[in-house]
Amino acid sequence: EEEGAGEGGTGEPPTAARRGNCKHLLIRLCVAQQDSLVIFIDDVVAVLLGFSWRGITARHCFFLQHPPLVNEPSVPPLKFDSITALQEWIFAVTPAPEIRLLIWHITGVAFHAISLGEHLPSHVHFTSIVVALDLLGVALCDNQHNVWILSLNRYFDSSLHSLDWELLKERQRCAQDVGVLGQTSKDYQELSVFPEAFGLSAGDRAGAASGRRQGSNTSILDCLVEGVPTYGIP
Repeated sequence: EEEGAGEGGTGEPPTAARRGNCKHLLIRLCVAQQDSLVIFIDDVVAVLLGFSWRGITARHCFFLQHPPLVNEPSVPPLKFDSITALQEWIFAVTPAPEIRLLIWHITGVAFHAISLGEHLPSHVHFTSIVVALDLLGVALCDNQHNVWILSLNRYFDSSLHSLDWELLKERQRCAQDVGVLGQTSKDYQELSVFPEAFGLSAGDRAGAASGRRQGSNTSILDCLVEGVPTYGIP
């Protein structure tokens, strides 16, 4: 027999309380490839499911952000303004004021963070993101119904020197052949969680970009097409 909640509780059985908490989780689904689906759970966990004639299998499961701690003070995870997946990559946009485009490899490795907020008007934040099928650019729609185009091709062609490729390769090797449960362990969180895995500190979540993987001599404005109004387009 299940007992009710203790003093100061809701009076509901524990299982009912757990069901209530689950109702408030944000679940997002995204088709990455023809044979795979990514499930984003509360913008904290990413689960990659594969489809074949044998059925549905879980290929990868990793943390995008640190999970909230039970009964312990912790910084709540961010709610991304938008998140999507295409082919072997995951893209997410963090909220204002420091708007960043975060990029992960689908195996559970943080790849790069592009700082956009300092180049945008203060009243702008993005509401959705669409990635080109050839991965050469992204389209970002803001809260003023304008579309901004970021050329990933131009950005990374000019930023190769600022990426620590040896570190990325080593992280990729660490993520290979790891079971789904293994990827959710604390050790493997270091490969994927925002902000630390992107070379940022916890205090930089809403601050200026920093870290050896963020530097670039290329101006974002050279790669970003200013917002184009979409009002009046049928």
